[in-house]
Amino acid sequence: MKIVFSIFFIICLCLSGSQARATPANPFFVQHYDNQNGLSNSSINSIYKDASNLIWVATWDGLNLYDGYSFHVFNYSRENDFKTIGSNVIQQITEDGKGNIWVSTIEGVSRYEKKTGRFYNYFYDRSRGSKISEQEYSIAVDHTGKLYCLTETDGLNYYDPKTDSFKKSTFLQSNKGISKIYFDELNQLWVLHADGSLEVYDTGVKPFAKKQSFKQKNRITNFFHLNKRTFFSTTDNQLYVVNNNGQDSEPVLKLKHALSSMIFYKDHYILAWATKGYDVYSAKFTSAALLEDQVNKMKDIKITSMTLGSEDILWFGTDGNGLIKIFPKTKSFATITTSDNGMPYNKSVRAFCEVDNHLWVGTKGGGIMELQDFWSGSKTLENRNYFIAPAELENNSVYALLKGKDDLVYIGSDAQGIGVYDLKRKKFFKWQHILNGENYPSFGSVYAIRQDKDSSLWLGTSGYGLVHLKLKKNKEGSLEVVSLKRFTYHSNGSGPANDIIYALAEGENNQLWIGCRYGGLSLLDKKTLRFTTFKAFTYEGSLSNNDVLSLYKDSYNKLWIGTSYGLNWISLADASKKTPVFQKLNTSNGLPNNTIHAIQEDSKGQIWVSTNKGLAKVNQADLKISYYQQADGLQSNEFSDGAVWKDSTGRLFFGGTYGFNYFLPQDIRKSELKPNLLISDLLMGGKNNSENGLIVVPPGKYKPLVYAINRKDNFFELDLKAISYLNAEKCEYAYFLEGYDKIWHYAGTNGKIIYSNLYPGQYKLKIKWSNGEGTWTEEVALFSLKVNNYFWLTPIAITFYIILLAVIGYIIYKYRKNKLEIKHQLEVEHL
Repeated sequence: MKIVFSIFFIICLCLSGSQARATPANPFFVQHYDNQNGLSNSSINSIYKDASNLIWVATWDGLNLYDGYSFHVFNYSRENDFKTIGSNVIQQITEDGKGNIWVSTIEGVSRYEKKTGRFYNYFYDRSRGSKISEQEYSIAVDHTGKLYCLTETDGLNYYDPKTDSFKKSTFLQSNKGISKIYFDELNQLWVLHADGSLEVYDTGVKPFAKKQSFKQKNRITNFFHLNKRTFFSTTDNQLYVVNNNGQDSEPVLKLKHALSSMIFYKDHYILAWATKGYDVYSAKFTSAALLEDQVNKMKDIKITSMTLGSEDILWFGTDGNGLIKIFPKTKSFATITTSDNGMPYNKSVRAFCEVDNHLWVGTKGGGIMELQDFWSGSKTLENRNYFIAPAELENNSVYALLKGKDDLVYIGSDAQGIGVYDLKRKKFFKWQHILNGENYPSFGSVYAIRQDKDSSLWLGTSGYGLVHLKLKKNKEGSLEVVSLKRFTYHSNGSGPANDIIYALAEGENNQLWIGCRYGGLSLLDKKTLRFTTFKAFTYEGSLSNNDVLSLYKDSYNKLWIGTSYGLNWISLADASKKTPVFQKLNTSNGLPNNTIHAIQEDSKGQIWVSTNKGLAKVNQADLKISYYQQADGLQSNEFSDGAVWKDSTGRLFFGGTYGFNYFLPQDIRKSELKPNLLISDLLMGGKNNSENGLIVVPPGKYKPLVYAINRKDNFFELDLKAISYLNAEKCEYAYFLEGYDKIWHYAGTNGKIIYSNLYPGQYKLKIKWSNGEGTWTEEVALFSLKVNNYFWLTPIAITFYIILLAVIGYIIYKYRKNKLEIKHQLEVEHL
């Protein structure tokens, strides 16, 4: 699935080319599943979402269950008829009131019991050989959860769970050309006859009483009940709706083609044609622009089935093109790529700056890309300029941009020295054009720039250490160096921790924080020019890693430190301590990745960080983490070191390997949906207690299961999977075994739980899980477990041992007493 997402987004990004968009023109994502993703067959007859939000797919070669992670395929096997489905050609799927999944095939009807993982088959008669007609079995469930099955030979039957068999209904004893049955929300039964008549029956009486019959001059071919209304189509391709009174109908649309499927989605009607493609209409059946791009792209695909899933997902089943998922883009991440006609490949984005209402974007290898009038509200950003070497720049790898207080823009790149752009004169200065530079120590590869109140610059370089530079304009308008001093690493501690400096941040009391790659964190007192260095692994509470990639001082006077192993932070008030304690967050706390490339604070004080697996947001109040990945609309999951910026409107900009994203944090609303949890592969003492079945746990009230295992089988394991089709790979899990654990285990996105060598006693497994966007469920007690002791160590056995010892003791006592009495008698007789 990751590969499918990656390929899809890369194609979309490449196609964007010269017309990069500031906001997504297409508000929907599309994902395709076929045999390569585990689907048993690409020709689909129907799709069904059950009460647990699991997706079931009926194909021409097996029944498929999709849980958001993978497909589970159920096929017929002659070796084990009782435990397998009755046929591989699946036509229809539904669910009864007890959660059983019912499927109709071309040979009979099968019932799948989720908890046991077993199939029970009905109506199958292998003696008939190959004389089987399609659409022989039609199934429907009424509002009491009772299942009905319509057969050609026996008419209408209902399932009796007490006898585990079908019984004939007193209604419709023989199916003479009945092609479809359905129970609506009023529990009325709708029956479509082969002669083209549509009838409605009242199921509140026995036998069912006919309420209404609908006939048209042209035969009725199909009917659909959606949005609390019933629609039917006729052979002349006319669509009718049954009026609210239920007594008559009226035409609503002249169809383009014969109708195969119909669904109501986002206040629109979607009509799939029996030929190819589909169209979208408004609630009043006028043409609509919803899914416009998808309609055009799927115009040559035959749609056989549609269903509305959880999380606003629209599922399409196709004839030969597999399963297609369409879902809305709920996150307002705008993406801009760096590729265009003159630059076919995307360049990594490393820096941002605003210059005369234009956005300057520093790239690695592509110079500076200027997006003109970026804040004008234009939807497309076709007006681009490029400032590249050797015309304006000395090197095309631009790592830092800073608009100074002195009407100068400073440009850090892989070139010698630093580049400058004069805002008033509209002129670029290369280092070689800046006067007096040759009289000072050389430097280059500027990765970070900070400016002091006196307009002097602090430069972090790759290999040249820390540089303090002061420039000024002369009367002729040229730039010249006033002062330049380099601070490099020395073993005596008189310099920074390393000469490779990727990040700088302002401190308190005229101090400067310096992030050194592979060296740790240094603090410079600008008055005394003394350095203090903080290293990882040197004391309890030290940095998590010496590879420091990013720094940020927030509005609460905290310093945030991004390393290649997690996010650290410290109060600046504690920085003066000899061994300050650094707080830490990493993947075990919910971060998607431990490499922290860039850090920024939004207007509400929440901390945003970019990683190698997307963006993460840290809520400072409770340290809860939400994160977003390519599937949410990001340019890719990988971002660049130091590539972050906040503009005057509060937008955050993060640069990555395929361009950059920008967004208003308040527009990124996390979902509060709490998904169900799927429990699979539950093993107790090496035995599969669920027999390959499925246990679905809702986030609310749940009745715990009860298990007991022997002392020699004192272990268990299981898999947790949150049923999410948008954030499956982001959902996190935590568990606690009461009676064994002292604290909760936060397992991140790994839902595998294993316990072994449990001592005899009573245990209770509690679990909780997230929706992939920082919202967690309340704790749920999944099951109670009793580990029985060895029989010879049970209370009964111990009681028996005590009684036995007491009896033996009594016997010994009596024996010794009798022996003493005899001895005493002999002594008396002797006297």
